[in-house]
Amino acid sequence: MESNAMGAFIAALRKTAGLTQKELADKLHVSDKSISRWERGEGAPDLSLIPVIAELFGVTSDELLRGRRQNVPSSEQEEPSLSPKLRQRVLAASFSRYKSRSAIAAGLSGCGLLAALTGNLAFLRAYLGFFAGAVFFLAAVITQLICLNSAFLAVSGEEFQQPQVDDYRYRCVLWAEGILGLTAVLFAFTLPLVLLTGDAYLGLSGDSLMAYGLPFSLAAVIFWCCVVWLVNHQLIRNGRLRPCNPEQARYRSSLKGWCAAGLAVLLTVTGFVHQGLKGFGDPTLISEKIVFEDFDSFKEFMEQDIPWDPSDTAADQAVPPAPVGPVQYYDESGNPITEEEALTETITDNQGNILCTFLRRNQSVWSWKYGHLDGEILPITVYTQQHLEQARRRMALMDQVFGPIYCLETVGAVFVYFRLRQKKRTKV
Repeated sequence: MESNAMGAFIAALRKTAGLTQKELADKLHVSDKSISRWERGEGAPDLSLIPVIAELFGVTSDELLRGRRQNVPSSEQEEPSLSPKLRQRVLAASFSRYKSRSAIAAGLSGCGLLAALTGNLAFLRAYLGFFAGAVFFLAAVITQLICLNSAFLAVSGEEFQQPQVDDYRYRCVLWAEGILGLTAVLFAFTLPLVLLTGDAYLGLSGDSLMAYGLPFSLAAVIFWCCVVWLVNHQLIRNGRLRPCNPEQARYRSSLKGWCAAGLAVLLTVTGFVHQGLKGFGDPTLISEKIVFEDFDSFKEFMEQDIPWDPSDTAADQAVPPAPVGPVQYYDESGNPITEEEALTETITDNQGNILCTFLRRNQSVWSWKYGHLDGEILPITVYTQQHLEQARRRMALMDQVFGPIYCLETVGAVFVYFRLRQKKRTKV
């Protein structure tokens, strides 16, 4: 009994039956490692399993021990070939297993997003959340690449026809690009955690994360579609990817490029309108205001004793603590000064002439601006904390309105792509 011959014969019979090593091991109640050792010639089945294996594959025990069929032409003794139906079955089973294993990579990407949200929202550590999520995203990429390599190795035998293998590998690459694209989009969603906080000991609010994370994700969708289109186009052109229907594959690749470009233009226009309605990040452009045409009314308003109202403070703004007891003021050198000296402010012209002197007692004032023309001071525009809070609410409302619009545009572009692809397939 030669182990090498019998192992090669068992491997050929298993592939002819369309079974994996794991499936054969389950039928024989042994481990898949044992099947692998048999097929490599590093061991042999127990004698008690010989009749079982022979009956399973429809051969005699003597043929199994010899490692070849008997009473058949020598040209048919080497290795059973797969019938066309069995080839399709094996390829379909391999692709199904590949997609199931790729679900692990997709799950790791989802865990990365969950880890980022947990670190940011639960522990108020944006950096912690980002890097915790990045570990899962990296694991998802590595897992997907391993699954893709295993899928390629599963059909590396000579029993498969090359066109079928090429189309199988093409579909595997497309599936891997989808999973990696999902990982890239979720990773882009977490980028604001490190780009906008600026402090490892701060967290980003949920509204801010949605407001900035969604545009980052949509930008990642466009970027990934463009990259995939360029890479696939070049690989098909060089012959490294050979789909079963090259003309249809080129059409799909071109259609993806046009849909991605159209989506990019549409999202850019929508984003410009969105930011314009938000004042391009400047609350003063969309907030209400108080305009003073003379210095006396401005001075009277600024000298009103109006305390800071915490209810008019945005959620991400620090509320100054209420003073306890008499307030002591100091100058830049640390010397004590009077309240009048500390609160006195002046408005001067271009020549340094004092135009207005006032005591800034009104703590509700957020900021003010001088006249719009060069060299002019009046009118003076004042913005209070209440105006700022109203502007922030309008900006948050714009984010809530345009967020679904971005999603609908993306879904619409995907729908158009599949609709046009289906129409092309129907014509063919």
